[in-house]
Amino acid sequence: MSDPQVGAEGVVMRPARRGDLAAIESIASRTWNGRDYLIDVVDAWIDDPTGEFVVAEVDGKVAGTVKVSRLGQARWWLEACRVDPDARERGLGRELMRFAVVRAGELQTSEGGTGVMGAVVDESNVPSLRILTSIGFVELVRFTRCVAACESTSGVSDFHVLDAVDVDRAVEFVDHSELVAVAAGTQSHRPVGVTLDRQSVSALIDARRLYGWSGVRHEPQRLDGLLAVGDISTGARSLSITYLDAPGELVSIASGTRSLGAALGATTVEHLLQADPARVASMLRARWRRPAGLNLSVMVAREIGAEQAV
Repeated sequence: MSDPQVGAEGVVMRPARRGDLAAIESIASRTWNGRDYLIDVVDAWIDDPTGEFVVAEVDGKVAGTVKVSRLGQARWWLEACRVDPDARERGLGRELMRFAVVRAGELQTSEGGTGVMGAVVDESNVPSLRILTSIGFVELVRFTRCVAACESTSGVSDFHVLDAVDVDRAVEFVDHSELVAVAAGTQSHRPVGVTLDRQSVSALIDARRLYGWSGVRHEPQRLDGLLAVGDISTGARSLSITYLDAPGELVSIASGTRSLGAALGATTVEHLLQADPARVASMLRARWRRPAGLNLSVMVAREIGAEQAV
């Protein structure tokens, strides 16, 4: 997208620029009680070569944002739909979401075929869920956040950073994962998607963010589980776990993850877990906890591309 596009009631959609930073930060500071992750990623998103970070102008002022992210082959993500509190109740949120779907569809069509676009929304955000449903999204799965304190134990020795020779067995592990199948190949942290196909597995390995776990027989050549890590937050020193899976051994790998977090310099670990009662119970047994007052997150998706109506 290079040229501005004028939508309903004169709303102008255009690529975000660095000159918009003050306006974007003002919107973010009044979202989620000032805890909006948008402030931490806005610079990178403006320079994103594979996706598009868009602002909506109303009467010449930035009044909203939305991000179209490419997750992998024919996979897209809608995130960071924000509306200035002073510009709400005008249907701008719907315009932003609809624009993101149309734009992702255009990009997908230029590559050929159809794709899938996903998003994650807090279950309490009823207006956004209604909008997404009205433009063709359907619910896939629900997530709940779990956190735990890190502690140094011998469990860290069961983790090893995977390298290029491990791509095939990591992909095979993911391909046979019921956890991934439920979420249509996508895990989620915050509302930022991590898709798990060969391309993204290779990228995680190249970035040294994908760990194998051999905690069943303690044989490094075995792949009893997989774990992917995100960033450590600068303030709370919390390490995000973007993927955590060990069939039948979730308690063990979750316990070991607390040790890995300590080894990586974090004080806590956090993970957005599929809200399956058995999986939640396993995390609690591993001395993780669900923060009080936390709502579930809902993952939705829809098909995009040629002739897909919005």
